[in-house]
Amino acid sequence: MSVDPSNFHLHNVTDTCSVWNILSSQTLYTKAQAAGCSFCITGFVKYELLDKPRKKTHDADKELKGRLRQAHTEGKFAVCACTIDDLQAISSLQLQRSLGKGELSSIAIAKRINLGFLSDDIKALKLSKTEKIIATQDVPHLLSWLMFSKGLTGDEANQVISEHVSLNRSLKQQLQEAKDHSLRCLLNAPP
Repeated sequence: MSVDPSNFHLHNVTDTCSVWNILSSQTLYTKAQAAGCSFCITGFVKYELLDKPRKKTHDADKELKGRLRQAHTEGKFAVCACTIDDLQAISSLQLQRSLGKGELSSIAIAKRINLGFLSDDIKALKLSKTEKIIATQDVPHLLSWLMFSKGLTGDEANQVISEHVSLNRSLKQQLQEAKDHSLRCLLNAPP
């Protein structure tokens, strides 16, 4: 893991997969909020998360949708509207990469309003870096930063991973590596 766990941009536009990965762990979500993190989504992402028809719905999907709806009632994961210019930027970005409208709209909004971009999609992260977004980050980086900044203990990180896995999310290995990386950095940090 090559990210700097001592640095994390607090305010991010999040794409579909990162919203689910944040909300998959109530511990991670609560600790991120306590540390001052805020997340917003685009209308495209909201559609993908809550309204897009699915061939099959699992209990984990229902749980995550319920958590997002609850977060919305608390004023979290605000929806940022796309402008015509954003949509034009998306269409030019779509020609470059095979990404969905959720990822592309999130990158376009992050660029326009100068927020970080949070995603767990490798192609989206690469595109975000080429678009010179203020900060390109993923959920394992969030976990690593929370640990390094002492906003999350090692036991709580284990809880995050367990909660994440219990809702059929796929970042177990990356979260474990982020935890281990943060612990190594903490051991080597000056007092």
